[in-house]
Amino acid sequence: MDGQSVQASSRPAGDHIADEIYAIYRNIAGVLHVAPKVIRFVVSKECVDKKSNESYKKYIERLKGKEFSKTEWKRQFGMISEDLSHPDDLDITGLFCLLEKLSRLHDECWRSVKPGDKKCPLEKLSRSDKNGLPRELEKLLDKLRKVKELRNKIMHEFEVTLAPQKFSDLKTALLELIEEAERVYSLPQSEVEDQKKNVHDDFESLQTPDKKSIYHWCTRLAMSGKLAVKNLWKTKLTEETLPLDNSIVQRPEVFHSLDVMVRRSRRDGPDGHVLPYPDIFKAPEKAIIVSGVAGAGKTTLLKNIVLQFFELQEGNADYLRQFNQLILFECRDRTTESLADVIEQHFKDLCRELEGKQNLLDALFLLHALFVIDGYDEVNNVSTNVVSEIIKKTSSSNCRVLITTRPHSARKLEMLLTTNDVNSTEFEIKPLTELAEQLEFLTRYEKSLGIKQGEMTESFKTLNKDVRILFTEPINLILFCDMHKHMPETISSWEKPGDVATDILRLYKKLVTLKLADVTHLECEVMLDDLFVVIGKAALEFIRENAVTFSEKELLQVKRKCIPILKNTVECSSEIILSVVLKVNRPLSGAGETTYTFHHKSIQEMFAAEFIVQRILEDKDTLKSILDAEPEEMSSVREVLQYVVQGLSRCKPRLLKKRWPELKKALTDAGVVSFADWQECLRICPDVEQVAKPAALSKLKENKTWHVGTGREVALVAAMLPYAQPDLLEVKIKPDDPSKRRWAELVKRRVGRVHLVLQNPGGDEYKSNDDILLPMLGT
Repeated sequence: MDGQSVQASSRPAGDHIADEIYAIYRNIAGVLHVAPKVIRFVVSKECVDKKSNESYKKYIERLKGKEFSKTEWKRQFGMISEDLSHPDDLDITGLFCLLEKLSRLHDECWRSVKPGDKKCPLEKLSRSDKNGLPRELEKLLDKLRKVKELRNKIMHEFEVTLAPQKFSDLKTALLELIEEAERVYSLPQSEVEDQKKNVHDDFESLQTPDKKSIYHWCTRLAMSGKLAVKNLWKTKLTEETLPLDNSIVQRPEVFHSLDVMVRRSRRDGPDGHVLPYPDIFKAPEKAIIVSGVAGAGKTTLLKNIVLQFFELQEGNADYLRQFNQLILFECRDRTTESLADVIEQHFKDLCRELEGKQNLLDALFLLHALFVIDGYDEVNNVSTNVVSEIIKKTSSSNCRVLITTRPHSARKLEMLLTTNDVNSTEFEIKPLTELAEQLEFLTRYEKSLGIKQGEMTESFKTLNKDVRILFTEPINLILFCDMHKHMPETISSWEKPGDVATDILRLYKKLVTLKLADVTHLECEVMLDDLFVVIGKAALEFIRENAVTFSEKELLQVKRKCIPILKNTVECSSEIILSVVLKVNRPLSGAGETTYTFHHKSIQEMFAAEFIVQRILEDKDTLKSILDAEPEEMSSVREVLQYVVQGLSRCKPRLLKKRWPELKKALTDAGVVSFADWQECLRICPDVEQVAKPAALSKLKENKTWHVGTGREVALVAAMLPYAQPDLLEVKIKPDDPSKRRWAELVKRRVGRVHLVLQNPGGDEYKSNDDILLPMLGT
C-alpha cells in the first residue's frame, strides 16, 4: 500500500489522464521498456566471453565445437535468429530463453574441461560466485521467472494490467534480480548501484505519461483496440448466409467444432494425431498453418475464432488469452495495399487520435497480437504484399500468425515463412467422415433454419454410402441443406458423387427461374443456359487471375454480356440473375468500393468447370485454348479441372477418354503431381479410371504399405487397386464405415495380403460383421 501512495503523490497535479490509462501506461512501459534493459544487463554478464560482432549461433557453435544445421538450430533455439549478435530485439521471453540455454551450456563446458585446463573456451566467465562457492544459477533464474510471470500477467490479463500495485511489484522484482546477479557474477558494488539507480530513474520517469511515447500508443490499444475490432467485425461475422437461397443463420449457433490433424511434413501427410482445434495454439512456432481442401471449413473456423476472441470469459476460449489484439485479413482483398492500411481499417479512430497509422502499427508489434490471415490460396497481386509484410514483421516481434490455405498452396506458404525466418507448424482439418458427425452438423442447421426436427437428417441417412462420401466437408453439408429445402425430390436420385454437382447448378437455375416468374411466363431454359455460359466464362477468367472478389466495374462487364441474351427473351435487369449467383460485400468502414463474390470459391469453380465442359462437348477447341491460361496461372484452375473431369465422366465418358491426354497435362501443369494431389482428384472423381491409375502409381511409388482407416479411404483404394498392388494393405475401420459395394470391390481387386482390424463400437463386440467378412470368403 505504501508503494501505491508514493506513486499517487508523485503524479502531476494538473494531469487529467484517467486512472486506468495511467496504470496501464506504467505497467506496459515497465514490462516492455525497463524490464528488458535489466535482463539484457544480466545476459551481458553471462556472455562476457562472446565477441561483440559474434552472433549467438556462432558463439554457441564455438563452445560446442560443432555447427548447427538450420533444422537443429530451429529445434533448440527457435526464438533466437541465427544472425542475432545483440539481445536488443528480444523481449523478456526471448531473453529468458537465451539466458537459460547459455547458462546450461557454460556449465557443460566447465564439466567437460578439467580445472586449470587452458583449452577451456570460457576465459572471462568465473565458475565461482561472490562468496567463492561454485556458481548456482537456479536462484537467478527463479528471480527472472518472477519477472517473466509478472510480465505475462500484465500483458495477457487485462484486470492485472489495470492494477497499480503491479508497477511496484515489477520494480521490486527487478531490484531483486540485480542483487542476485551481483552474487552470481561477483559484480562490483558500484556497478550494482548504478544499475539500481537506472531502475529507480526509469520508474520515476514513468510517473509522467508521455503521449508521444510508443508505450502510450500501446496503452491506447490495450484500452480501446479490442472494442474497435469488435465493432468492425462482429456484425459481419455473426451471421452466415447459406450459398444458394440467402437464408441467414447465426454463426455461433451452427458452428461445428472441427478437429485437426498434425502434419509432420507435407510429404508424410497427417501423422494421425487428432486434436481439437484450440490445441493448435499450443504449438510453439510463430506461424500456425491450417490447411484443408475446398469447403473444409477453414474460413468458418477462423471467423469463429475471431468471434470467440471478443467474448473471452472465464473458461471460454482460454486459448486466446495469450493475445492482446487480433487482426483479420482476407487474401481475396484486392484493394488494401499495405499492412498500415489494414491497421487503419481496424483502428480508424485510434489512428486519428495517435497521429497516424504507422504509430499504431509500431505499437501493435510490441504487443502480443494474433494476425489471422484467411485463404492464402486466394492471394493476388495486391494482397500478397500485405501478407509478406505481416510475415516479415512477425519474425522479430511478439506476434503470431494463423493462416489458412488449400493444401496445394501450403508449399509456397512454407517457403515464404522460411525465407523470412518464421518457423511454422501445419495442421490439416479433419474431414467429417463419421455419420454421427455429419448428422450433428446438419442438426444445428436444421434447428437454426426452423426445419422440423429430424426431417433433414433422416433424408441424409437415406443417401447411399457412395454418395455420402462427398459430404465429408462442411460446404457440401451446407449445400445439402439448400438442396433439401428447394429440391428434396432429387436427393433420392443421387447414385454417384457427380450427380450432386449437377443438381447444385440445376438448383441455381431453378432459383433464377423463380425470380423470372415475376416478370415473364415465357420458357427461359435456353436463355438460362446462355446466361450461365457468360457467368461461367467470367468465373474462369477471374479464377485465372486468382480473383474471387469483383469490383463494380468488373461486374458491369459481365452485365453487358448478359443484357443482349435477356433482351432476346424477356425485358428485365441482369441484376435478377446475378443477385442469385453472387453476394454483395459492402465495405466495413462505410468508405471504399462495394465488391461481389460467388457464395463460395468452390461454387465459382463449379460454374467455371461447367463452361469448360460445354465448350469441350462442342468438340471444336483444344483445352489449352479454352483455358487461355499462362503457365503461372495454371495452379489457380487446379480444382476447376477436377470438376471438369467429374462433369465429362458423368455426361460423356468416351469424350473424357479422348480428351484425357490434354486434361492430364493440364492437371500436371496445375501442380497435380504427388499422390496427395491425385488423391484429391480421385476424391471428387471416385469412378474415373483415368484419375485412379496415376493416383495408384504415385501412391505405390511413395509407399509400399497402404493404410485404410475410413469408408472414404476404402473407396479410394478400391479404385486404385486395378492399377497397383501394395506389398501390404492394412485396414483398420469401423464395420459400418464403408459401403458394401466399395468394400466388395476392394476385396475382389486385392492381390496379396490384407491385415484387417475391425473396430466395433463399445458394447457391440459380438456383432457378426457379415457385410465385411462375407466378401472375403474364398479370397
